Amino acid sequence: MSHPPSNVDIAGVPGDLPPDQVVARYASARYQFRHDNAIDPAAPTESDDVTITAFCGTVAAIASAVVVYTTDGTSPDDVDATGKRTAHVASMVRVSVQWMPFADYVEVWQAVIPRQPNGTTVRYRIDGAIGDRAIRAIDGHGFWFRYPEESGITCFAYRVGSRTAPPDWFRDAVVYQVFIDRFRRGADAPPLSTDLQKKHGGNLRGVRDALPYLQELGITCIWLTPIGPAPSYHRYDSTDPTQVDPVAGTVDDFVELSRDAAARGIRIMLDFVPSHLSSKHPAFVDATQSPDSPYADWFVFYDWPDRYRSFLETVATLPSIDTNSRGARAYLIQCARVWLERGAAGFRIDHAIGHGSDFWTEFASALHDAQPDAVTLAEATDTPDAVNTYRGRLDSVLDFPLAAAIRRTFGTLEWDIAAFDGFLSYHEEFAGRGPYRVAFIDNHDMDRFLHISGGDVRRLKVALFFLLTYPRTPVLYYGTEV
Repeated sequence: MSHPPSNVDIAGVPGDLPPDQVVARYASARYQFRHDNAIDPAAPTESDDVTITAFCGTVAAIASAVVVYTTDGTSPDDVDATGKRTAHVASMVRVSVQWMPFADYVEVWQAVIPRQPNGTTVRYRIDGAIGDRAIRAIDGHGFWFRYPEESGITCFAYRVGSRTAPPDWFRDAVVYQVFIDRFRRGADAPPLSTDLQKKHGGNLRGVRDALPYLQELGITCIWLTPIGPAPSYHRYDSTDPTQVDPVAGTVDDFVELSRDAAARGIRIMLDFVPSHLSSKHPAFVDATQSPDSPYADWFVFYDWPDRYRSFLETVATLPSIDTNSRGARAYLIQCARVWLERGAAGFRIDHAIGHGSDFWTEFASALHDAQPDAVTLAEATDTPDAVNTYRGRLDSVLDFPLAAAIRRTFGTLEWDIAAFDGFLSYHEEFAGRGPYRVAFIDNHDMDRFLHISGGDVRRLKVALFFLLTYPRTPVLYYGTEV
């Protein structure tokens, strides 16, 4: 049996933490005060007191700490008309010292927030003191460990009695992912382009035409990649998340697709992109034209107007959305609710690590309040311990570690069945503490399985046999069945 020396990118996606970044995240804990969404229990009910844990590296060396929290949905930073803080305060106690790889010793601090009624949203921050200097605990998950408290995530949240699994219809579903520009073209589609970076004209009418085929195939849920107007063919750079790209159709086309699909027992799940917008989005354009723009706080400008936070700090055409802005937060939630009203059954959430637990708690609560059986499926590309913290925040996550294991076992033959069986045993035990997981073998962000198997259809069939019999919702990438 052979093992790859590292993640060999056969299941990697943009935003995945490569090994050197995992090391950097651990090492940075030496000089940081961090929370990392460490609460116990992970999804509290009205019967549970909640233990909040923070970690302090030896360089930070805090002397005291408190958890500042609210139970009425307001921010822990809010004050009343007299300037008085409206939040509650729970004192933290230093409970132990822990050794952490690459960080040496870290102190463990804890406080308890008393049990609250089901439906209560608890929002909190963690304030520490180093001498007379105040410091706030940051979220060190994903790529957020790179940011200091003034530009990172320092507000956290959980909802008491929140849902810890998707609705029954989704757990029983067979999902078919459609990359809409490359799937099917309706009769009125424009001429095909020979440029692979151009839009090829796949549209909603083409998906609608395919419904009889998909019903016969046994599909019960269609996941559509983004359909909004956007400069690119992939449309993960939307200029208006509430509309449909004219090349892909109209809002009426989507409503008709949802209606006709429902008649065949098929639901439509949309790809939702909340972490970033196109640099051509009107809000971003306005924010770069005036520092006093009402949209200026939707984005993080390092040096206005030319330097700003963007997707993974590498794609300038994808400015990141700052959900510390109440306006940006309200806009994203409203965009999602609009699509629920038009017939969407829920959302696959792109780059979920782009926001923290405070936003996701509010987002999921708003969606479930509007449509109780709406599903949220997160692309949470992070280490398994970090992914587990989405429990109670979002319904489900795409299972990237499982996809990598399937591909290594049946695709590249790097693992034998004994190694795969061992992985499954440990993965189920550890990841079972987190959110519900959705299985897949390939998607739009990676090489197709048939490519990595060297064109060996037998290996693909064995992988699909596993995928479709494993006790998780399976996602089939369009065309794989062919």
